[in-house]
Amino acid sequence: MSPETLKPINEQIIQASALPQTAAAAKFARPNPGELTQQLEMLDVTLNIFEPAVTETLQLCGTHETLGLITEQHPEYSESVVFRQCHPGTVSHKTIRRWKSRLKGSIIRMVDDISITDREQFRQVLKDKRRKDRPKSVSNLHSPDGAP
Repeated sequence: MSPETLKPINEQIIQASALPQTAAAAKFARPNPGELTQQLEMLDVTLNIFEPAVTETLQLCGTHETLGLITEQHPEYSESVVFRQCHPGTVSHKTIRRWKSRLKGSIIRMVDDISITDREQFRQVLKDKRRKDRPKSVSNLHSPDGAP
């Protein structure tokens, strides 16, 4: 047998393949420093840290203490807060699209990497974020059926 037939099959396939004829390059645009700072200062609210969750970014503006997120303590799980509705006219009502079909009944698990265990803590976390003059907050929610 010739040495050519003893080459590993991978080498033979690579040698027989045609070389690519074109190359692609990605465009890079440097982000605006103000826009980048705004994105870095967002608040994350999480519904469930163990399953697929929905993340919503809300501006920390308006007078409602919970940004319009109406919540209640979970009836069975003592360390869970359930999202019920958005108060009309608030930042959450204006920002969160299709909240009734997507998020109603969801569990609020985190706000900016802070685990939420009760309604008072949720209010306090948002109050602290406002006091630090953060422009936005990100909430992570877990829907009851597990689908984002």
